[in-house]
Amino acid sequence: MWSRLCVVAIHADGRKNTRAGHTLTVFNKQNGRWLLARDANLLAPVLGIE
Repeated sequence: MWSRLCVVAIHADGRKNTRAGHTLTVFNKQNGRWLLARDANLLAPVLGIE
């Protein structure tokens, strides 16, 4: 699966950090079941959105 992800973290003092980028998730079928084989993301800071 190839997708785009955006994550916003809100700190206790109200500050926000936003990161976005592509994600790649690879599954492998073993014994009739799909198992997670690899998961990676390339999230980077998003400037000017907070």
